[in-house]
Amino acid sequence: LKKLYRASALLCHPDKFSNASIQDKNNAEDIFKDLHLAYEKQDLVTIKLIYDKLKGGLLNILIKPQDSIELLKITVKELLAKKQYTCVALKRVTLNQE
Repeated sequence: LKKLYRASALLCHPDKFSNASIQDKNNAEDIFKDLHLAYEKQDLVTIKLIYDKLKGGLLNILIKPQDSIELLKITVKELLAKKQYTCVALKRVTLNQE
């Protein structure tokens, strides 16, 4: 939850858009407020939705290339962790069946 929140917050933090148009700045601020509220409520579903929208290009005009690389690194780490968990679970199932 915390990693997902931080990754999303990096993409839409209003301070990153000081040179953007007023509309883009307000849009980023609204998204950031929604994200922060969801984090306070520990609402993983809402944070995941916001993250997916950001990743899908909701603010793609505002996202810098460095952010995309960081986002990709986080996604790869998450996938590797899921793969490792799946392998361990599969080994347990296999051992239990023998």
